[in-house]
Amino acid sequence: MKTLRAIISLAVAALCTGATIVVRGPVVAPSSGAPTYTLLYDSVTAQTGGWPVGDVGNHTYAGVLQFTDSVSRTIGKVSVKLDKSAGSITGKTFRVKIWSMTGDALNAVLATSDAVTGSDAWSATLVDFVFSTPYTTTGSTNYGITIDMGGSDGSNYASGYNTTPSLIPGHLGFWNAAGSQINDFSDYDFQVKIYTTP
Repeated sequence: MKTLRAIISLAVAALCTGATIVVRGPVVAPSSGAPTYTLLYDSVTAQTGGWPVGDVGNHTYAGVLQFTDSVSRTIGKVSVKLDKSAGSITGKTFRVKIWSMTGDALNAVLATSDAVTGSDAWSATLVDFVFSTPYTTTGSTNYGITIDMGGSDGSNYASGYNTTPSLIPGHLGFWNAAGSQINDFSDYDFQVKIYTTP
């Protein structure tokens, strides 16, 4: 307390005489902050309807079929509306991937999100999948944007949601482990939010 009073007294005296007070302390580097994301497309609605992710081999990948835009976009994050549908998914690792496409088939993985561990608490939960290395698309080119849990397990899996079409440029699709297109639901969108980053 005496030390604090002494400091205050010195400060008051310095101010009265017009002296400059220099306070020295540790240098703290400025925080780089979290990445900035801008919402590009949003197909998340209140509509329900479970579409399994990984319950069988033909549902290894689920997501947006033939996603396209007229200009290039740098995708930094995709949020997917998910449920835990069966068993326990706490031992499952989920990722979102961006693919090139040959027709309706998945061709090559162009970008993979950071891994997200499944949660049995997921219930219409919007789960964020961040691309540590954002991917820049080419305008007027078709892409697949999928979610998977690294394989299939009929006892432990999650589900995504469908909604009305035309909220995003693309629609709901399913693919097997080889990337062959199994289902093409042109009358549904897959419920996701797609974000760009500078």
